[in-house]
Amino acid sequence: ASQPASWGRSGLGLARDPGHTGSLFGEPETPALVLPGLPDVDARTRGKLEFELLGLTVDAHPTELFSCAADERIAALRAASGDTRSERGAPALPGVQITCRAMHHTSGRVTLRGWPAASRRVRTQAGQWMRFLTLEDPTGLAEVVLFPDVYHRDGHRLAEGGTICVTGSVEDQMGARTLHADCIW
Repeated sequence: ASQPASWGRSGLGLARDPGHTGSLFGEPETPALVLPGLPDVDARTRGKLEFELLGLTVDAHPTELFSCAADERIAALRAASGDTRSERGAPALPGVQITCRAMHHTSGRVTLRGWPAASRRVRTQAGQWMRFLTLEDPTGLAEVVLFPDVYHRDGHRLAEGGTICVTGSVEDQMGARTLHADCIW
C-alpha cells in the first residue's frame, strides 16, 4: 500500500517530515532596516511640529510654545518694574499677569495669558452676541466672559487662534471666579 507523492510529501523533496509543507524558493535575505539620521530639534520646534501634525502637544503646554501679540508688552512691563527674570516660570507682576490658578485666589484687575480651551457664543436678551471663554495654561483653567461691547471690538482675535491675553476684572459670583474681560490682546 504505497501512497502517491503529493506536494506535502517527501517524494518531491520539499518536506522534511510527512505533513509539513515547504517553499519552492528559499527565504530572501532581508537587510537590517536602517533609518536615515535626522537632526535633533529643540523642544520648541518639536512641540510646534507635534501640534501641526497631531493637533496637540505631547511634552509642553501650547502657551509655552506659541507666543502671542501681548508677550512683548508684558516683557516691557516686567522690564519697567525691574523684573529681569524670563517669562517662563517667573512669578507674575501684581496686577499685570497671573496664572489661571492664581485667578481663583485674587481680585481686581488682572491679565490672563492662556490657550482658548472652550468657547460658547450666546445672544443677550437684547439680541447682541457675547461669548463665554475657557482659558487654559499649565496651572489650570479660568472662565472669561466677553460682554457684547468687548466681543464686538476684540472678538476677531479669537479667530486668529493660538495663545491670547485677556485683561479684565476678577468677579466672584456665588463662589465662582470669572474674569470679566475689558480687552483681548
